[in-house]
Amino acid sequence: TGALSGTDWNTFNNKQNALGFTPEKVANKAIDFTTVNNTLYPSVQAVSETVLGSNKKWVLFGDSISNTLLEPDYPFYVIDNLKLTGTVTNAVAGNTSADQLTILNSILTSTPTYFNSFDIASLLVGVNDWATNVPLGNRQSLITDANFAGRIKAIIEKILTAKPDIKLYVMTPFETNSVAAPYNSFNTAGYTLREMSVLISQICSDYSVQCIDLYSLSQLNLKTIPALLSDGVHPNSVGAKVIGDIVA
Repeated sequence: TGALSGTDWNTFNNKQNALGFTPEKVANKAIDFTTVNNTLYPSVQAVSETVLGSNKKWVLFGDSISNTLLEPDYPFYVIDNLKLTGTVTNAVAGNTSADQLTILNSILTSTPTYFNSFDIASLLVGVNDWATNVPLGNRQSLITDANFAGRIKAIIEKILTAKPDIKLYVMTPFETNSVAAPYNSFNTAGYTLREMSVLISQICSDYSVQCIDLYSLSQLNLKTIPALLSDGVHPNSVGAKVIGDIVA
């Protein structure tokens, strides 16, 4: 009749057991390629995200460092590394934290659900605040305070209130060396970019928000700035890739 007899079935099972056959284990799958592990095999999801993109959407806030998505600016390299499929920037050259807070307020007034369209948000401001001597504030500053710390807090709170589960990354400024922003110098408000970066990191810790400390990680110092920053402030193509790889 073509049906397996009891004896045939036992023979088949014994052969499978001898080969050490075990059912597929989900634990043996890699669902992404963020960590190299040669003991796992890739899932369809991991391959699809690598080849076709992650379908993650990123929205940026900041100044001239983040206001274009094209090569050779750093967002281009982040998009390329993470295979992001939808990215929007609200960054504007010359903007301070107050300027970006104004833009954010305008967005949320006109479109309260704006952040529902995004999975990731980032903020990179500070150099223009430093250059225009905006008061730094401190870890205890209120969101209504007219200082840098208060405005950073306000931006964080507004984004997280609009979409609590968004992945928010706040970046510190990196070191500069130009006529307008000399290396490791104090502005007339009495603080350095290093001190500003430490404060940003503390505020992020208070909100359990991830801080990307470009001041410490970018390798920008007196020896490397000429090779990585085109004018002592803005990254050239090499510097932008360095920063993009860090952010990604």
